[in-house]
Amino acid sequence: MKPNDHFDLDAQLRTLRAPERPADYWAEFPPRVTREMRARPLPRPRPSSWLPQLAWGFSLAFGCFALGYFIGHNDVPRGFTHSLLQNQQEFRMSVVKFPERFRRLVLDESSMQKLLPEQP
Repeated sequence: MKPNDHFDLDAQLRTLRAPERPADYWAEFPPRVTREMRARPLPRPRPSSWLPQLAWGFSLAFGCFALGYFIGHNDVPRGFTHSLLQNQQEFRMSVVKFPERFRRLVLDESSMQKLLPEQP
C-alpha cells in the first residue's frame, strides 16, 4: 500500500463471505445459548461498605461546624478590620472614578500613555 492510499474497511468487509453453517447448527443455537447462560451463576452484588458514607457524613458535619464557628465568632483584630474597611473605601472610590478614566481613554485613542493617568 502506498502512503497516500487509504484503507477502505467497508470494501474489505464486503469481499468477505460469512462462514457456512449446517442447518442443525442454527436449530441448536438458541437452546445451547440458554443452557450456557443458566449454567453460569449470576454475579451477586457486593454489599456496600458503610465506611465511605460515614466519612462523607463526618466531613460534611465538620464543614458545617467550622463554617458556623467562623461566621459566629468575630475574633479578627480591630486593626486588621480597620485596614480592610479602608481598602474597601479605596476600591469603591476607584470604581466611582472608572467611567471618567474610561472617557479619557476613548476620547484620546491616539495615545496609549493615557491608559493609566497619573494620580495626584
